[in-house]
Amino acid sequence: MKGKALDLQQCQEYHGSAVFWSPRKLREARVREAVRERDETEEKLQKARAKKQREEARLQRQVELEEKRVERQRLKEMREVD
Repeated sequence: MKGKALDLQQCQEYHGSAVFWSPRKLREARVREAVRERDETEEKLQKARAKKQREEARLQRQVELEEKRVERQRLKEMREVD
């Protein structure tokens, strides 16, 4: 399994020389990556919830419109009978 590269450079530029990272910097980079992944997951969940709510609202509107249509039809038939 191939891992992802950690974001270790944090706005610093290094040109060509070897760089050794301290355990603290590695730990900080892993924490940043974990936070980024958590935020991404939360955003996806929030979007999924919003999509589900929109779909439920759309279905509810359809039901209400159908009920109104049926009621109008019923009233029309009652007027025609009289």
